[in-house]
Amino acid sequence: RHYMMPERWTYQPRKAGAATRHTIHHSRLVFFRPDDPSPDTVLEWWWGESVLLRMHRLIEQAGTTRSASAHMLQDANNDVLKVGNLRNLLATEDGTNRAQQFATAFRNIKSIYSVGLIDAEDEYTRNAMSFAGVKDVMLALHEFVAGAADIPLTRLLGRSPGGMNATGEHDMRNYLQSLSGIQTRYLEPAMPDLDAAIMRSALGNAPKTLWYEWRLPDLSTEKERIENAQGRAK
Repeated sequence: RHYMMPERWTYQPRKAGAATRHTIHHSRLVFFRPDDPSPDTVLEWWWGESVLLRMHRLIEQAGTTRSASAHMLQDANNDVLKVGNLRNLLATEDGTNRAQQFATAFRNIKSIYSVGLIDAEDEYTRNAMSFAGVKDVMLALHEFVAGAADIPLTRLLGRSPGGMNATGEHDMRNYLQSLSGIQTRYLEPAMPDLDAAIMRSALGNAPKTLWYEWRLPDLSTEKERIENAQGRAK
């Protein structure tokens, strides 16, 4: 299991001012490697690819989209004032100051009194930003994150299943099956070293006759659980 891996590791605490380093033999460490690393990755990092890398960019994109949508709400409505001869007015410093004073006064009056005062020759319009499709984009990004994390969207977002007669039981069954695969593929290879240390601490030695099985998740549907309960009651 330790082929092409370091024999000893150096650990340095992250405490402020901590300068002491500890050298630890690999037999005193438990390694959880989620994926089988390629030889090139082992030689460079010894760990393989992180399970977070495949979803990190998707999470960033979903967060950026959510933040952008929140900023869009602040600019949902934009006031537009069409002022005659504005270009010539802004050509001078005095005219620019007068235009700024007018815009500030218009905004303050409108904010305080909910009334817009403009010259009879000026024109006022209000442009509303459209948010059509924003919800669909955010939902699609969340679906990508859920797919990369192998977690049902209903469980990830805490929402009810969508669609007619949808119960979400099929998604939960697939999710529980994936958890069972994680137990046997990712956790079980790392458990012998950890179990040996725990048994030596609790029993004084590590008996080879002890063994265990992972507790399988309940994959039965609600209908099946009701039927089983009724059968036990009879």
